[in-house]
Amino acid sequence: DTFSLVHAFAQPPFHPLISEDLSRADEQDERLDEAFRVFMHEGLGAITLFSAPMFLGIEYKGVLSISTRAAHTYSKEETRIYQTVSEQAIIAIENHRLLAATQQNLRYSQILSHLSQELLVAETTAETIYNLTMEAITATNPQRGAAIFIYKQIEGQIQMQVVGVWDNP
Repeated sequence: DTFSLVHAFAQPPFHPLISEDLSRADEQDERLDEAFRVFMHEGLGAITLFSAPMFLGIEYKGVLSISTRAAHTYSKEETRIYQTVSEQAIIAIENHRLLAATQQNLRYSQILSHLSQELLVAETTAETIYNLTMEAITATNPQRGAAIFIYKQIEGQIQMQVVGVWDNP
C-alpha cells in the first residue's frame, strides 16, 4: 500500500509525528494518514507510533517510523535519539547509493578504457570495430540485447543498415 504519511513531512512542520494511542482516530496529528493509522493499528497491532522525517540537507527523502505493540510514552530523550537515528540512517542510505553508483561508473570506465585500448591495436576492419564495440556494450549489462545501426542519407532518403547485433539468449 502507498500511504500519504511519506508525503506528510514534505511541508512544514518538520518535527516528528507521535501517536501514543493509534486506536483513537479522533486524537491524531493531522499529518497522520488515516489509512496508515488503520494499517499500523489493525494490520500490525501497533499501539504507538513515532515517525521522523528523513532529510538529506534540505531535500526530503522519506520517513523513519517506529511503533510499539504496548502502551508507551515517548520521552524527549527517545525523540532526540530517534531523530538522530533518522538523520544517520538517511546519510548511510545515501552513502550506500553513491558508493554503488561510483562502483558502477568505475566498471563502465574500465570497459570503455579496455575498448579504447583494443580499438587502438585492432586491425581496422569495420567488422572488428563492430565486434569490439558490441563486446563492450554487452559487458556493461549482459541482460540486454544491443545493436549498431549506421544511417546513410542517399539522394535525400535516409537508409539504415544494421552492422552489429547481439541478442541476449
